[in-house]
Amino acid sequence: LHLDHVPAVERSRDGILLPVHVDAAQTALYSTRPAAFDFRRLDHGIELRALFGLPTGSAVAKIARRSSPGLLVEAFYNRFGLFGAVGLHSAYAQLLVPDAYRFSAGARPLQADRPAIEAAMDRARRHQPFANLTPSQKPQAYVPGIHLHHTVEPQALRAAGIDGPDSPVQVVDASTLVDIGPEHHSFKMMLAACERARLSGPSAPARWLKDRSATLTP
Repeated sequence: LHLDHVPAVERSRDGILLPVHVDAAQTALYSTRPAAFDFRRLDHGIELRALFGLPTGSAVAKIARRSSPGLLVEAFYNRFGLFGAVGLHSAYAQLLVPDAYRFSAGARPLQADRPAIEAAMDRARRHQPFANLTPSQKPQAYVPGIHLHHTVEPQALRAAGIDGPDSPVQVVDASTLVDIGPEHHSFKMMLAACERARLSGPSAPARWLKDRSATLTP
């Protein structure tokens, strides 16, 4: 992606705000990151990230052998907003795909629904907001989400005395999110966990201060 102007990075005492785009259907979040060094090669970023979908041993071994200065530049941009003035950027889309996985019998009970995932990817490409974009030459490549949402029924939890306003055990991961949206669930969950921690602080009602705990489900 060749940029006519550098995306504005807003900085304040509270942190940095990186520019993103969300489609009209609220199912795709588009972002850009500086493409430097090895990441200037088309599709290198998605190829490197695809390693994270491999079994842990294979992924660690391959990442260790592939020292990537381009990935380091992306990390500094994501964390500090640095290197945004690079004229060449990579464009990414994070997608919400309903029912992307199906249950099945066998050694791998969760199976990806490739047609559903690829259909969502095609829609995201058709509606991408960028000019001067060189499309991927590997349109079937994607990095799967590693945190499934709405895998636990919130009403059932509350009926069991878990995750309610006065419950001693709170679930603060994506498993209880009914509507995750296209953005990364960590933002919602960190805010929710922070708010619950505040409520359980010294100024909280006494019933919150006894045996208070938080649970992260796998």
